[in-house]
Amino acid sequence: MKSILCIVHVFYPEFWPELASCLRNIGEPFDLVVTYVDDSKGIPEMVLADFPSARLILCENKGFDIWPFLKALQSVKFEDYSIMVKLHTKRDVKRGGRPLVFNHCNFAESAWREYLLGFIRDRESWLATKARLSMDGVGMVADRHVIMNRSDTPWFKTRRSMDAAVEFVERLYGAPVAGVRFVAGTMFAARPRVFSKLVSRGWTADDFSESVRDGTEQTAHLLERVLGAIVSAEGLHIDSPRGDLTRWRFCASARDNLAAFMRFLWSDERVGGRRIVKVFGISLYRSGGKAAIPAREDCVVIDPPENPLDYADVLRAYVLREAARRAGDTARVIGAAPCHVPLFSGNIVRAVRTRRFLRKYVKPAVGLPPEGARRADAGPDPIRTAACDSCRPELVSSRGTGRKSLFCHFHRCTKLNLAAARDFAREHGAALRFFADDRGSGGPAQYLDAVANCTWVMTDTSLGRSFAAAFAKPVVDGIAKEVRSDG
Repeated sequence: MKSILCIVHVFYPEFWPELASCLRNIGEPFDLVVTYVDDSKGIPEMVLADFPSARLILCENKGFDIWPFLKALQSVKFEDYSIMVKLHTKRDVKRGGRPLVFNHCNFAESAWREYLLGFIRDRESWLATKARLSMDGVGMVADRHVIMNRSDTPWFKTRRSMDAAVEFVERLYGAPVAGVRFVAGTMFAARPRVFSKLVSRGWTADDFSESVRDGTEQTAHLLERVLGAIVSAEGLHIDSPRGDLTRWRFCASARDNLAAFMRFLWSDERVGGRRIVKVFGISLYRSGGKAAIPAREDCVVIDPPENPLDYADVLRAYVLREAARRAGDTARVIGAAPCHVPLFSGNIVRAVRTRRFLRKYVKPAVGLPPEGARRADAGPDPIRTAACDSCRPELVSSRGTGRKSLFCHFHRCTKLNLAAARDFAREHGAALRFFADDRGSGGPAQYLDAVANCTWVMTDTSLGRSFAAAFAKPVVDGIAKEVRSDG
């Protein structure tokens, strides 16, 4: 009787040779079940050429690798095996050179797949995995880079999925679950019996939605965490092949914190073709060299704000840049001189927030326009025509609409302006968000957030009225006219 069962889901046939090489590292007879979703890719012939005794199961293209895994488990006698290995073909994570960091590691490109296969990548790793799984209290073994604690889910959606997975397992077992971990990517070796109660629930393809490239699947991602949570519910835990998981996590965290502290003390990097030196997070030197921009016909050049402390100028450049990017063009904000924001101009709060907004969302550069580039067509009113589609969601808060609010933007902060706004807000029980061109106020991001979340608009500026029209906000005409007539 073979004591090892391997369940492999093959969706991308180009990655099968890599999985076959990992399976050969087991070095002893094992039963192999291979699930796949498409007969036209030649997957059965490819698998049987390497493992003639493999059992093939054709599955619906649902639930990514989770539904095929559960379907294969429904035909397995758990008592016949002491070790079960789960693998699947995982494509590269394309990030365009940007990192994908969690659990103190970069998972971009092929790194995630290489981490997932770490427990069986070579013969030595497999022997360490097998030995670790034979220890008391160990129910699942995976590479330490992909073992996530319950608290290691920084994003709201993944944290919500983790809480839902724990709640599901607690209902399934009728007892609280503590010390939850899961394997991000679901490649591991485990004791088969830990899945018996989950499989007995009777899963079907109708429990999952269609698998779409770069899509999300709530049930599959929930069960990814459930597969780890049930290990804790069984009184076991997840470990790495060579142990020392807690020590490694502590050292990795200490390393990252030290590196972040060193970058805070001193950083010297090139951004947009310019050298920027910072000490204690403060920019001490910025080179004025030309931006290294290649010649491109699809590049749209946008003039930087003439007066960065003017909401209209900053938001015009931002909206034009976002509109060009959404149209599939390369947008560059380029000027002959650096975009200077005077810090000590009487509007210190606005200056600081505007600097942050420019660096993060407008990204002005110094230099000549690339060859073949075209100037952005501002049109008669770019704010009004492009504001709704171009304002990034992260600039607008998800503030509840329980309390009404009044958005005010005036040229001058006069007593009459303030009195009119406060009277209207008091009469309607509304919160007040006030902006004026002649006093320190929030920056462009705060301006967008205020106008997008407001109930009414009171303004004597063309910019305020443009945004009111773009976001379909009612303008308080009577009071606004009184304020304008006051001068």
